[in-house]
Amino acid sequence: IKELERRHTDIGLIIQPPAYEDGPAIAHTQDYRNREVPTETGMAQTRKIKTTLETETRIQHVVLSQYVSESALPNDSLYKCGFQYAHNLINLPRAWEITTGSPAIIVAVIDTGIDMNHPDLKDNLIPGYDFVSDPDSALDGDGDDPDPTTPPLFGNFHGTHVAGIIGAKGNNGIGIAGVAWNVKIMPIRVLGINGGTSTDIVEGMRYAAGLPNRSNTLPPIAAHVINMSLGGPAVDGQCDPETAHAIYRITSRGITIVVAMGNDGDKPGADKHSSPISHPAVCDGVIAVGAITDNLIKSGYSSFGKHIDLVAPGGTSASRENYYGFPFQDSIPKVPDSIHNSYADIVSTFRVGADGQAKYGWLGGTSMAAPYVSGTVALMKSISPNISPFDIEQILKKTASHGLKESEPRPEKLSDLMFNCYNQFIGCGLLNAGAAVAMAAGKSTPLTVSPTPIHSIAFNNSGLDKSDIPIQIFDMNDTTARPFSVPVTNVRAVDLVTNSPIPWASATVHPLEKSCIQLEP
Repeated sequence: IKELERRHTDIGLIIQPPAYEDGPAIAHTQDYRNREVPTETGMAQTRKIKTTLETETRIQHVVLSQYVSESALPNDSLYKCGFQYAHNLINLPRAWEITTGSPAIIVAVIDTGIDMNHPDLKDNLIPGYDFVSDPDSALDGDGDDPDPTTPPLFGNFHGTHVAGIIGAKGNNGIGIAGVAWNVKIMPIRVLGINGGTSTDIVEGMRYAAGLPNRSNTLPPIAAHVINMSLGGPAVDGQCDPETAHAIYRITSRGITIVVAMGNDGDKPGADKHSSPISHPAVCDGVIAVGAITDNLIKSGYSSFGKHIDLVAPGGTSASRENYYGFPFQDSIPKVPDSIHNSYADIVSTFRVGADGQAKYGWLGGTSMAAPYVSGTVALMKSISPNISPFDIEQILKKTASHGLKESEPRPEKLSDLMFNCYNQFIGCGLLNAGAAVAMAAGKSTPLTVSPTPIHSIAFNNSGLDKSDIPIQIFDMNDTTARPFSVPVTNVRAVDLVTNSPIPWASATVHPLEKSCIQLEP
């Protein structure tokens, strides 16, 4: 590299060595960022450099590294405003460079049902089934039926929230972008107001996999991935035989099962080695997912122990009564002073309101972490349809990011052997979607986590009739705020629920509303 630089001092060539194995060397001239040079002139200079370098016998090929704008990423409002911080923590934009998912891939969401009319979900939904056998718990007037819609009286957004993380439609200008925004979601309802029985859950699993079940019906196409953001106590710390047999049958058909580790990490019975064991996370053959916070620390509630495989973003708080299927509050949590904390849970789709408007909300728990892994598996299946559940688990573990901060000391070194990278708090580490999808596609990619753009903005919205507004801009990986003030006339607000401008003449914005302030040019 130094020899090449010496031979091309006339153009001030600087070459940065590859940052990872088989990666590219990055070459540029000393004044390549000179904005005073017209674009056309700059491009002509760049092409000349490319032609010159191509004459070097030791250079295999030269590729122009072009600048792209954020339009290359999804234009969904909550994503653009930085509220989907978790996407960057798991290196998801790099995965999107390879695939945003195939509509031929189906993810079954075995949960509380779903809002089939949510505008951010409906285009990606396919028919499912309701296996809540107890009519009193189902609140829909019957037991099993082919309608997985969450009943209006239920008031629980859990399944809708989980489905949005996996496959909310991306690049449609509203709400959020799912991890795999072009795959299909098969909603399977197994949880009612009183939770769900293990038998109902197993029937839902069998239906999703295209196996015989008590409905006497099968889906036209079986799911490729099953997400189960649910769980309960494991009797005697074991997987029950009915569930174990179903898992064996399902994974033998090439279907990957992802489950939430559980939210018992801070409950009585937890010690430095393990917490109360959740079922079906205790079962062999599943990928059990724990949760980390927005600042890369294991979430306090996240269950841990020898069964954990890896972790994904789950937020800082978890409502355990919600985890077991009770109704959520139909409100958005109060916004604290710091945006770093106020948006630290996971944003996703909620049920459409009585006013007909799409709703979005913030929830925390391992229930939110598991769908990040399921969505990533769907991306891997999209690019490599025949990849096996075994290979998927190995790739996820091998590519997991190890640079986490834990509540407890971790081993001095994690083994590179895929199934021996055990750590009781985080398993093999943080999901790295970009690296996992690249490995599934047979491509090389850096295993570092993408940086979070500095474009999340908080503001004091009490009294917008003032002459100016105090603004604080945060990097989600850095709690240091950079405050300044800006005149009201120089900014505009967008209500992220309705995706419509908020008039400053209204003087105030309700403090529970999430708004994105965009500075005018």
